[in-house]
Amino acid sequence: QETEYLPPINLVRAKSRVAPLKIVSIPCLELLSCCIGARWANSVRNALDLPDMKITFWTDSSVVIWWIKEQGEWSVFVTNRVREIKT
Repeated sequence: QETEYLPPINLVRAKSRVAPLKIVSIPCLELLSCCIGARWANSVRNALDLPDMKITFWTDSSVVIWWIKEQGEWSVFVTNRVREIKT
């Protein structure tokens, strides 16, 4: 008999945002959502006093993943969000 272990998964918080009036590309909006997720994760980690808690983020945006993994000369918007995600 095979038993597969499934780790507990909980939705801690959800939020929606309206796109800004100024035209912003879809990848920049997706980067912003990743940045918001990183902020929330840090606030939960601090609130629960679990500095070593493992957190996994998922995104389907290959552009955002590339921005986060690679170093380059991005726009100020992208550079600031990537820096915040990495800290």
